[in-house]
Amino acid sequence: MPKYRPNVFKHKVTVLSRSSKGGRFKRKDVPLKDLFSSGPSDTQQKPQEIQHEISVAPCTSSTFSVNVEEEAVNTRKYAAKKIKQCNAWVGKRLLLENAFFESSAPHLPCCSCGTDEGDRVLCLDCGPQVVRCIDCTMSYHEDSNHLHKPQLILDGILQPFPLKPYLRRVDHDCDSRSRKTIQVFDEKGRLHNCWLVTCSCEEECASLVRLNLWPASPDQPRVAFHMDLMNLLHFLLLEGHMSLKGACQSLGCRNGLPLHEVNLLYLNLVSECFEEYRYFRYRCHNLNAVLDEDIKCPACPKENGDLFVSLDANFGLVRKRSSGVSYTDAKHKSLLFAPQEDVDHFVNVYDDHNISNDCSNFQAGDVLRAKNKTKKLDTTGVFGASCRHGFPLSFLNLRHGERLAYAAFTIDCILEKAQPSVKLHVIYDIACTLTAHFKKKKDKKLELDMALPVFHAYGHKMACQVAYSTRWRCGYGLTDGEVMERLWSYLRRFSSITKEMTPAHREDLLTDALLHYSRRKRADIGSSLVLLMDRAVRVKEDSSKALEEICSDCAVSLKDIKDWREAEKCQVDVSKSSTKGQVPWEEKYVQKLLHYEQRKEQLALCDDDTRAGMLAGQCQELDQDLKTLEQRHGIQRWCNDNPAFITHLAVMKGKQQVALIQKLWSHAVEYTFFLDMSKKYSEGQSVATRLSKQIRKSSKALRKLVSAYNSCDFTTPPSSTSHKDVIDLTSQLYTNLTVTKQGSTPIPSSTRRRAVDLINLSDRAKEETALVEKEMARVLQSVSDRHNQLVALVKDLRSAEADRAEGLLFLVGNAIQEQEQLHLNLEKCFSNYIPISSCTPFFRSTILSAISPELSPSDETPLSSDSSSDESEDEAVSD
Repeated sequence: MPKYRPNVFKHKVTVLSRSSKGGRFKRKDVPLKDLFSSGPSDTQQKPQEIQHEISVAPCTSSTFSVNVEEEAVNTRKYAAKKIKQCNAWVGKRLLLENAFFESSAPHLPCCSCGTDEGDRVLCLDCGPQVVRCIDCTMSYHEDSNHLHKPQLILDGILQPFPLKPYLRRVDHDCDSRSRKTIQVFDEKGRLHNCWLVTCSCEEECASLVRLNLWPASPDQPRVAFHMDLMNLLHFLLLEGHMSLKGACQSLGCRNGLPLHEVNLLYLNLVSECFEEYRYFRYRCHNLNAVLDEDIKCPACPKENGDLFVSLDANFGLVRKRSSGVSYTDAKHKSLLFAPQEDVDHFVNVYDDHNISNDCSNFQAGDVLRAKNKTKKLDTTGVFGASCRHGFPLSFLNLRHGERLAYAAFTIDCILEKAQPSVKLHVIYDIACTLTAHFKKKKDKKLELDMALPVFHAYGHKMACQVAYSTRWRCGYGLTDGEVMERLWSYLRRFSSITKEMTPAHREDLLTDALLHYSRRKRADIGSSLVLLMDRAVRVKEDSSKALEEICSDCAVSLKDIKDWREAEKCQVDVSKSSTKGQVPWEEKYVQKLLHYEQRKEQLALCDDDTRAGMLAGQCQELDQDLKTLEQRHGIQRWCNDNPAFITHLAVMKGKQQVALIQKLWSHAVEYTFFLDMSKKYSEGQSVATRLSKQIRKSSKALRKLVSAYNSCDFTTPPSSTSHKDVIDLTSQLYTNLTVTKQGSTPIPSSTRRRAVDLINLSDRAKEETALVEKEMARVLQSVSDRHNQLVALVKDLRSAEADRAEGLLFLVGNAIQEQEQLHLNLEKCFSNYIPISSCTPFFRSTILSAISPELSPSDETPLSSDSSSDESEDEAVSD
């Protein structure tokens, strides 16, 4: 069967075939009907109504092979289904147009009283085809539906039918009532002129909130907005990343609003009104006014567990210096963003200079690159941290580039909030550099477990990948460490809005966005954990099957593959094992003597007076050092034919040769490591691009070492080598190195590399299964704890006599019901993976007892994931 690669075609497929002798693949376009011996079916014929084209995603792997007949049949069925759907819509176009035109003419009889005399009023807000007489219209909109826009039908033409309703409280009546004219924007953004009836018992802004309206100003408001409109703008901002200007223009186009109404709507919203409503919604709709915001991840441990944290910076969320200043602090204070004064003070006094980073080309941690590229920016970006499930933890604003000081400050903030019994695992793009920095400073944070994200690890050297990649380090499971990149993909779309904001408004908007992102993650936590568990099981099964095939084909065992993994670690550490020991004085003397003779020859041939003076100074220093050694050890100046000189020169050359061969071996192993990994990815992928950069970098270093080796004129063979011999790990050049002994069976390095990756994946999948099981239990416990908090709040509110308590009881009762339903849904999701103790919902009794204790059938029992139903069943059996 030839290899098949789907491509863009019209009733044809592209088949790649190769002769039995091998060679390159040949492309050939084959009609679909020629692929089947049974002949074409009716669905193969091209329809006359629609010209269609079948498109299939191109293959991303050179080893992808599929059955041509099965793939073509599936493609043909899908094309026939799409064609059928399109033709069905085409057939219904005229019918839909006729139905729309026929329903556009309003019916004449009044739908309330049935009369057909007098003028008629059409109100599309009441429903389609709702026509009433003038009296019925006034009566229907007098006490309710105040913000409707009915239209008068005159000679078949629609004319405005203005209403000026009274907005008043129906549950309050006093003698101090008064009225005033107020402009109200309804849920569609339309402007209404209304009478607002108020009294001296409370302020006007509070009366508007009772009427489900939001005031445009706190004192004597003259404009108000419907709460549904504010909610719409709120979610257009957080979900659609739409600015207030764009949202107002969209409402104007949607509802045909005049330009002056759109401008008036926008001008009233930007006067601190919308920002205050967002904070009001955060406080009231989530019960944060009486309970603390539960922004922590329900799956991460609060104590006695492993907390996985990813760090990263985003330089798209900038703020222009010309965007103004804030006259008040941010409303959310330091809920997620650290106080800027503390951050600036820490960074200014923190020493993160002189950090050498030859591992990768990432700009993170580079102080020289961390300077502001322009003076027009007040904030250059955002640095943040989130857990492995994507819940935001801690954030701060950047004044420079991605300096190590910001990472250190963020880690301190997380450690301050976490319990001492929680073990922190930090995943960072330059974890290797950060670890070296903490080691140099002798910081206590050196004890933390550092790792590289899976995607960013490909931009590091082999030594860093083996030492810090989450696929190599134990305990990380299948954590990829790229959750911050997913969070940035959501947050960076606010950049066009936040760059023109004041500091406080920008911080409040980003905090609202992060809280909204956290709520989305919380709503999907059950399905997310199930997906993680299924993925772990699938990866474990696939890697086990692949390992069995390798063991069978190569006649090796799992122990041999684990030995290969350990050998690979030893290969990485070979440069570290060759540490400099105590150099004998004879070798130092020979080395200085060679340098002295070399400088004398250069001085004799030098014509430049400046360089000659410099060489003369070096010769004088070397001569003084030689005399010091000669006086210390009682010798005369050695000549080139001196036996001691010849002996120690040979020893020194031998050590130099061994050191160079070890360096060549280390770079060759790294080169083949990247070369084997690049074969797994097609050209053009981001991972392949990073690997190709590392391959070029490693190859350049190898060529420099080969040139240095050949210039030394070694007498011990091999006296010279080439790039081809160096990258061959079985070359005679490495015969005497003990690190090259990897078993007697000649197995290709690519197979060995794949086997090591598979056993790492298998081990990480086992760890992932154990991690997710614990996280599922924590999520259930977290829901139970939140439920118990709400039950305790009900008991506190029951004794309160204020009117506020009655409304809170209603909201808390609904929240309790939501928590119990969530608990039941999570039990269904997790029942196939962890043991679940059944819990009986009791929200009805909780609400009844909260409102009226005598109606409660029994006392409340707090919801718990560890129910005692098993014990009660045992007692029933014994009875």
